[in-house]
This record gives sequence, structure tokens and C-alpha cells, in this order.
Amino acid sequence: MARSSNGRRSFSADFKARVARDALRETDTLKAVAARHGIHPSQVKEWRSRFEEGGKAAFRGGAKQAADQAATIKDLHAKIGELTMERDFFQELWGAEPPRAHGRHPPGRSHGHRQADVQRRPFSWRRWS
Repeated sequence: MARSSNGRRSFSADFKARVARDALRETDTLKAVAARHGIHPSQVKEWRSRFEEGGKAAFRGGAKQAADQAATIKDLHAKIGELTMERDFFQELWGAEPPRAHGRHPPGRSHGHRQADVQRRPFSWRRWS
């Protein structure tokens, strides 16, 4: 067991696997296993579930996760590049602003009223009754 810089305990993959195997034997309750190893019962339950799913490798996801993360980042960078090219193409095609759909009002305007006029009117209950 080691403590990280923020004070939380971190456990090795071997320790987690040992606790999970101990919990899988079912000779003791989860509470007893947790007390014997000095951890919380919910942690034992989580580690047992992960161990059942993937064995000891479930606790060593570091290298595989890094590879998956690198592939995901590469895909996302490719998508960003594609979207940037599309944006640049359409900006050249349309100019500064894209064309507006028929029947829509420009931003900041609604149904022919100027936004400044709406804000300058004093509030009156008569308007709502």
C-alpha cells in the first residue's frame, strides 16, 4: 500500500488480486475479509467483481488503457482536422456568415422588434392583464 500526493491509499495489482481471491473463497464474509486486509467492504466487493470479469489483468489496465487512449486521441485529432477543413471550405464559399434559412430572424431580433426597444420599456402590469 502506498499513499499518493493527495493522501489517498493506492494498492498494487497483486494486493487487489489477493484480496479478490480471498473474497471468492467465500469462507468468510466480505466484512471479515475487509477487516483482515484493512480496507472497506465495498472495495472488496468491487475488486472481487473486477477479478471475476478479467482475472489479475483487470487490475493492470495501464498499458492497454494507454494504447486505447492513444488510438482514441489519434481518431479525435483526425476528426478535428476534417471538421476544420469543412469549416474553412464553407467560410470561403459563404463569406463571413453562412446563409440563413428562409423565415428566420437575424440574431438579436425577434419578430421585428429591436432588442434595445424591448429593454427600454418600463414594466407594467397592465400589459399582462
